[in-house]
Amino acid sequence: MRAMSARLLLFLMASTAAAAVPPPTAPSPLIHMSLHQSWGGGDEELELKDAALNSSGTLWLVVGARPRGMLSGAQRLSVWHVDAAGKVLGRIPLNSLPRQTQSGPFSTGSVRIGILEDGAPVLMAPGEAAGLEFYRLDAVSGKLVTDVSVPVGRGSIAVTKLVSGSDGDPGIAVVGRKDSHGFIARLTSPLRPDPIITLPDPALAVVLDVIRGGSSSYVAIGTGAAEAGELPLTLAVLAPDGRILKRMAFKGVFARVALQQPVEAAALGYTLVQGKGTPNGTEVTVAGFTADLTPTWKTIIADNSPCVQGFVIGPLISGKGTLAVGCDAQHRLSVVAVGGDGQLLSRGGVEENSAAGVYVSDYKLLSARDRYVIPFTELVARRRSDGKFEQRQMITVVAFQQP
Repeated sequence: MRAMSARLLLFLMASTAAAAVPPPTAPSPLIHMSLHQSWGGGDEELELKDAALNSSGTLWLVVGARPRGMLSGAQRLSVWHVDAAGKVLGRIPLNSLPRQTQSGPFSTGSVRIGILEDGAPVLMAPGEAAGLEFYRLDAVSGKLVTDVSVPVGRGSIAVTKLVSGSDGDPGIAVVGRKDSHGFIARLTSPLRPDPIITLPDPALAVVLDVIRGGSSSYVAIGTGAAEAGELPLTLAVLAPDGRILKRMAFKGVFARVALQQPVEAAALGYTLVQGKGTPNGTEVTVAGFTADLTPTWKTIIADNSPCVQGFVIGPLISGKGTLAVGCDAQHRLSVVAVGGDGQLLSRGGVEENSAAGVYVSDYKLLSARDRYVIPFTELVARRRSDGKFEQRQMITVVAFQQP
């Protein structure tokens, strides 16, 4: 465990919808950064695979580890249980969990973690025998409570996202692709599976992102293409049975969706962050939509982003805007707050003063109560005592109050 000297910088910015983003002009009042903690730099290279946060502020991380100096190849997977102060309460090797449908180690790219409505973490991993394996862990000790295998039918299975439960729609949902169709697998507490929902529309053959949209429905972004580069994308509001109720087609290199306001029938809306290729890099915009997908505003938040992963977004805790997380032109973490009318509220990032270079990836945006938590992987270059540079892979978690 390593303490780091860093600060989160936020700047007030004026912006009109769809206008180019000007440089920061004046600092905002300092916000309270309640946590900045990193792990790594010893005998292992650490990589964040997934993360989830319960309502009490307990963080669960899926961590991949390799021997020092190895930045690719097989990893040892474990689940870390971290309290709100950044103290690791436990590390659970995934290979210690029983396998129902598969023998051998977990696949490093397939494990997901989410939170049930009662605060208990749930791990998910695809199995070999046409099933998804779910493991419910104790919310305090992290020990295995129960596990279940959910059959989804034979074929090639790829999981995109595990959506945690909420007070309005308890349970968890897994979204992915089986052969040439998208699917949604939903479980309620403790681990009762609902019938698998197949998404037959070819526009959602590959589901890239999904959120709950209220009344047990979902809002998804998907594509019918699997190649890299600018894709034909569809933003779709889905009925509980998977039928597309509303859709909007667009193109981009990445896209994510979030609720624009709390889930209330009269106020429900969505925000979309989208990347489009330009000669100078990727232009990143955040746009607002009503419940029927009518556009209301659009704001450019980056005009030359190098982020391969793109930006992730979530609603402001106040419900009156959106927080976007990605990387800046120097590949450092970038945090941008946009108001509910598209006004650019603040922009900032995490500076690592002792590093010669930083490359961030795998970032997640999580929130509970009045606090945001952002876990991510850092590839850090530092000068050693002999004058040579050394690259190390670490996991960092930052937490702060709403800007």
